[in-house]
Order: sequence, then C-alpha cells, then structure tokens
Amino acid sequence: MSDRIRNYIIDNNLKPGDKLPSEKDLTEALSVSRTVVRESLKSLQAMGMIRIKAGEGIYVDDSTLKSVHNLLDYHWKTNGIQMKELFETRKVLELGAIKLAVENNDFEQIEEMDKWNQLYLEKINQNENPRAADIGFHRALFKATGNSTFYQLNEFTLEYFNKSFLGAINDSEKLIGSFEEHKEVIDWIKAKNVENAQKVMLRHFEPIQKFLDRYEDLKGANYETDREN
Repeated sequence: MSDRIRNYIIDNNLKPGDKLPSEKDLTEALSVSRTVVRESLKSLQAMGMIRIKAGEGIYVDDSTLKSVHNLLDYHWKTNGIQMKELFETRKVLELGAIKLAVENNDFEQIEEMDKWNQLYLEKINQNENPRAADIGFHRALFKATGNSTFYQLNEFTLEYFNKSFLGAINDSEKLIGSFEEHKEVIDWIKAKNVENAQKVMLRHFEPIQKFLDRYEDLKGANYETDREN
C-alpha cells in the first residue's frame, strides 16, 4: 500500500509542499480500508516522504536523502564514527564532485571556490583558524556539481568528517600546502582535466591518511597491550 501511495506521488509529479488527497479520498481511490491507508501514511511519514499536518492535510515532504541522513545519524550515534570508513566515503564524494563539476562547468561556483581559498590563505597568514574557509571551499566544489542530491550527501558527512579530523592538519607549512592544492584543483577543473584534479585531491588527503594510519597503529598496539594484561 505504501508503494501505491508513493507511486501516486511520482505519477502525478508532486513536489515538496504539494498536498495529497485526504485519507478519505485515498481510501476511496485505492479501494482499501481507512486503517490500511492510515498505517501506510504513517510509514511514509517515518521515511520522510510525506508530512501529516493535523487539521490541515497531507503534504509531500522534502524527502531527498532524508531517510538516508536519519539512518547515517542513527548508525554513527549508536556505533560511533568509524573514521576509516568515513574517510573513504569523503574521498569517493570529493572525487565524484570533481568529475561532476568539470561536466557542469559552472563558472560562478568555480570562482566561489577560488574566493574561499583566498580567504583560507588570509586566515593562515593572520594566524587564525582557516577551518571555516576550508569548509567553504569544499562546499563550493559540491555546489559546482549542479547536483543538489550530491550536495546534500556532502552536507550529511561534512559535520562528522570535520569533527573526526579537526586536528589532523595544524602545521602552518602544511596548511599553505593545502591552499596550493586547493588552487591546483581549481585550475585543473577550469582546464576540464578530471584526472589531474582528482590526483591533486588525493594528494590533498594524504596528511589525513597518515593521521589515520598512525591512529590504526596506536589502536592495534593498545589492543595487544590489553590482551597481554
């Protein structure tokens, strides 16, 4: 029954904010009991596809990746953030974003990446934390894809990623290197060279990879010590 209501939304090209028929109308249209319709609506609301407003009606919700977000949030809060898995996810997203950004060729957003990178350099030179500018750069990259779903995927992982790797890079020389890598990525995107831009992004992630390797080694050493004790 949930599938039939979901198909109704798709077949009628309903958008977030559009109103669905009432429970009564759905009961008559689908030739089922009101109880079945009500349970199906509750299920779809839990999935983030619809929103039921008491006294107002049933509306299509902004369902884009909401259920995925809830699932990830629940998983990470329950099991803890698996840093290696999170890092691998970020790499895949960033490399994919580069490909889409080249294909989309949104000059305005590519220039926005450059503006954030210049601010990143200013913060470094002023001995201030460049974290916000770094986040701005990567967000601009995902906006440059022109793919709102991809952008939202980035947003879902960004908060956890930055919390996990907050102290991974804190040396001023390495921060300058990060600025230069940002610039190289921008230049290669402008040149529409996906392969070279992705290579630079992988190099950009190397300090975090080394941080993770040290973390895994330390965790393994602690595990062996606990076993011996």
